[in-house]
Amino acid sequence: MTQEDPPRFASIWVQQSGPVVEARHNLTSDQHQQAVSDFFNGGFRPACVSGYVIDGKAHFASIWVKEDGPAMWERHNETTEQFQQACEELYPQGFFPVSISGYTVDNDPRFATIWTQADPEMRIDFRINQDLTGYTDVARVFGEHSVRPVSVASYPVGDGIRFAATWKLHTTSAWYYSLNKTHDDHQLVVNKWFGKGYRPVFIAAIPSTVYRACIPFG
Repeated sequence: MTQEDPPRFASIWVQQSGPVVEARHNLTSDQHQQAVSDFFNGGFRPACVSGYVIDGKAHFASIWVKEDGPAMWERHNETTEQFQQACEELYPQGFFPVSISGYTVDNDPRFATIWTQADPEMRIDFRINQDLTGYTDVARVFGEHSVRPVSVASYPVGDGIRFAATWKLHTTSAWYYSLNKTHDDHQLVVNKWFGKGYRPVFIAAIPSTVYRACIPFG
């Protein structure tokens, strides 16, 4: 999908009891900001935020859960420089990005992020604006230290595709991730790892019908 194609949505649904959940999609930037204010004021916390572009304008889809928990921030429509400023502001307060969505407005990368106040021992890390080689190198190094991707986003820029990802130390179960798979190759990954008792927890598509997935053991 290019930035100007009509949006398509992929979602995961689980049948179980739990707290109240609300979802929104196709919100403009102003509408999303109002939803953020309303949901936070109503005791909801963001579980997922995805940014994308329609007719050159940023739009957002989000999921909110009404539950207690550590302090959180939701930021959106941030440039690379603004994202870096957010890091400098929130890191000293003990906040870490647990979800990063990347998208492109006028060939300029933008980011929608969820920050949560967490124990530094959780070892949450992140990277943005990486090309495929940079992302693969980080995945290899982090993987050697049991740090796995929990959220990955890709977005087109003038000279190709860039990746933004959050990573978390995870030592209690086996995990696997795949990257840059064609449709047919991705289906082989699905068949193989389901057969080994793994279950997918995250998947997203990038342009040119290439898929990436993080499939940790569940």
